[in-house]
Amino acid sequence: MQIQERKIGGVNVLELRLVPHARNDYSAFQQLVRAYLARGEQQLIVNLAGCDWIDSAGLGELINALVHTMRQGGSLKLAAVPHKVKALLTVTNLTQVFDIYD
Repeated sequence: MQIQERKIGGVNVLELRLVPHARNDYSAFQQLVRAYLARGEQQLIVNLAGCDWIDSAGLGELINALVHTMRQGGSLKLAAVPHKVKALLTVTNLTQVFDIYD
């Protein structure tokens, strides 16, 4: 997994890119989310445009990040979710849990 970070106003944008045919380690994503929250930066957007697919471990990590962020009083939103990933979020009823933006 590759992660690019940028800040727009007071919002941190994390752009995720999964590497096809490789074991993607999501621990870097979790560490990054926790580091933002530890610094008091609680507004996060996860841009999934670089994720043509996501496995169950990735879904679990997104949920874990959302729960951890909400417990700290912050928000984590998803952006640019590809069609296949959005279909998976719909089937698992996670579209009711995440705020998703084009």
